[in-house]
Amino acid sequence: MRKLGMVRETNGTKALVAVQRMSACAGCHKADPGSDGGENACHECSIFPVGTELTVTAENAIGAVPGDRVALETATQTVLGYAAAVFLLPLVLALIGGIAGNVLTAASWAPALGAVSGFVLAFVFVRLTVNRYAEKKTVYSVVEIVRRNA
Repeated sequence: MRKLGMVRETNGTKALVAVQRMSACAGCHKADPGSDGGENACHECSIFPVGTELTVTAENAIGAVPGDRVALETATQTVLGYAAAVFLLPLVLALIGGIAGNVLTAASWAPALGAVSGFVLAFVFVRLTVNRYAEKKTVYSVVEIVRRNA
């Protein structure tokens, strides 16, 4: 996966790079074709804020300096792994919780309570473990200097 960003500061072999958050609707066929991809690009969905700046830590093996516009890359499997943890894990744990609630008791409310509990537990797990792991692990690498700071 490739992103463009601006180097804000460097520290040894690491760089703090500002990147723009991409819209969830980017490339949607219902988006306004004359739009620049900004806040009002999609008339159907406005769930996610667009254009906000994120700062990521990246490996800076090529020696980019503050002010350089750079291309960042991350392994697609890493991004897909985080997406699976956030989107699939809650569904799987909700299913397991629902089945467990049904097997453990004959009460009509038990499967629903088990499913909701599994769903909530998945998000607690993601917040406490996966999120912490993602913050500590550098997943981006500066692979190209697109424009040098003049």
